[in-house]
Amino acid sequence: MEKLSKKSEWKPNTIHTMLARLVKKNALQARRDGRVFIYTSLIEEPKYVEQKSKSFLQQFFGGTLNSMVLNFIENEQLSNEDISELKKILSKKDQKEGEK
Repeated sequence: MEKLSKKSEWKPNTIHTMLARLVKKNALQARRDGRVFIYTSLIEEPKYVEQKSKSFLQQFFGGTLNSMVLNFIENEQLSNEDISELKKILSKKDQKEGEK
């Protein structure tokens, strides 16, 4: 609560409600240490990033990565350097697939 209070304008009751919901969803574990609760993450960061990425794609691009990339290309939000890097990534992926 102390750390979140310093980083946000949320009131203690709001923070407590959020933490309780995360415990209920099995995203956090709570244990009592004296008069204080210690919260520990039950979800590893890579798994969380994967879930959020899928949710983002679904919410904004109908779940397809192609639609997102096309949107960035059409709105000129990808530089030539970005496109070159994407080509390298895809080429490496193709090479790995070919080795299987």
